Amino acid sequence: MPPRIAYNSKDAVSSIKDNEAIWTHNMAATPTVLLKGLAQHALSCRNLTLLQLHTEGDGAALMVAPQLRGHLRCRCYFVSTVTRKAVQNGDADYVPILLAEVPKLIRSGEQRIDTAIIQVSPPDQHGNCSLGVSVEATHAALEKAGKIIAHINPKMPRTHGDGLIPYKNFHTVYEESAPISCHAPATQNDVYNAIGQNVAALVQDRDCIQTGIGAIPDAVLACLGDRQDLGVHTEMFSDGILPLVEKGVITGAYKKIIQEKLLLVLS
Repeated sequence: MPPRIAYNSKDAVSSIKDNEAIWTHNMAATPTVLLKGLAQHALSCRNLTLLQLHTEGDGAALMVAPQLRGHLRCRCYFVSTVTRKAVQNGDADYVPILLAEVPKLIRSGEQRIDTAIIQVSPPDQHGNCSLGVSVEATHAALEKAGKIIAHINPKMPRTHGDGLIPYKNFHTVYEESAPISCHAPATQNDVYNAIGQNVAALVQDRDCIQTGIGAIPDAVLACLGDRQDLGVHTEMFSDGILPLVEKGVITGAYKKIIQEKLLLVLS
């Protein structure tokens, strides 16, 4: 049976019912359009749980709005600037867990997922959409979700790796061209720059690095311009990596596995 075509974002999530556990796509792939629809639809529901890692944008902010109390509650496996205050105030829940353990938790069935809401690229000639710039634990969530609701966004880049999903697997699709969530580079200062220089001094030629989000990782990356043949095997791909790739500092030539490729799970 082909996916149902929704006529707006609220209609796209209209199949979500009381007491459902909903997984949302994360980071730059946060499905802002669908979350805005969910903010409206949730007012007619009770006891929804939104499962998430790090979400971005104004759609994510609506998920912790006071008017959704009793209707929807966030369960966070990663606390972001969007959810931090709600967690501190007891209006959202935090589960202390390593990112690498989240797919295991999902696949174990201990955390049920009734619906997954995602943002994907348009299907290719083989009928496959791409999870784009953020695969993380969403790939595991799609394996377990009872239904998948997809925002098909022409602006979502296609990426290589384990992030393809057949269009036919969707329960509902909604297509709209919309901006991808972006995280502005952190403002640098003398303290961050000093930390960056100290950390960068520990990185040798041909080392393989993992980076995170924020001012300090950006400062470290900015101090690695004279290294040679670095590799990247990371969860987070930030803008600070790109100049090093373009300069030829990051080549991956001496990585132990997956040589000459950058490996990441989210951006």
